[in-house]
Amino acid sequence: MRVRATTVTFNTRFVEHQLTRIGRVIKGIIFDFGGVLYGAPLSQISNLEERIGADPAQLSDLLAHSGSAGAWGRFERGEIDVTRFKRDLDKELNEVGLETSASQILEVVSGHYNDTLIDYITQELLGNFQLAIVTNNFQIPAHLDPLEKVRGIFEVIVESSKVGYRKPEPSIYDRTFSLLNLAPNEIVYIDDIGANLRYPASKGAVTIKVDPTSDVVQLLRTTLDSQTLSS
Repeated sequence: MRVRATTVTFNTRFVEHQLTRIGRVIKGIIFDFGGVLYGAPLSQISNLEERIGADPAQLSDLLAHSGSAGAWGRFERGEIDVTRFKRDLDKELNEVGLETSASQILEVVSGHYNDTLIDYITQELLGNFQLAIVTNNFQIPAHLDPLEKVRGIFEVIVESSKVGYRKPEPSIYDRTFSLLNLAPNEIVYIDDIGANLRYPASKGAVTIKVDPTSDVVQLLRTTLDSQTLSS
């Protein structure tokens, strides 16, 4: 099965994507792991913020805005070990008066599989599309064990903590495109963080943004079906 892309805009409360390349064939689908295939880290951090009495998004903003120089980003790139990560992140938390710890954050950033999506991938996508995961992760069992259980489904898995760069840095996407041996405009990319979609979209990929309430299967099926109908 191969489907041809056309120009379609699909917007709902929970997702938006654009099909912007005419006459191209979608051959690959790239999934974020945490927040799409497994768990929902952003919602879990939001719950932690509420429990510790932090302002909404105060903790998630700290983790996001510390960027490449912060403990979170350096740990995702595998530049520091877990002991150093905990020490440095605890310092960052203390500096802004957040009453939590790196250990507590690691405990909540876990989750469960999106079984409906995994079933859809194995029953309808596997063998028809090249499949990949690109993920920001840590080299700790809580991150590695869930990923290991689905490794056989995906041709390519790119982990920030192994390759030394993280989303939204362009290099992690370019590496994934290269390993798939596909052009960006032959790919659909799915993530729950808008900033992570910008570079793939700028290169011509079809992008789908989801949140914890999204029906990812339906959104992906609609994307692919809309291209089939227009081909």
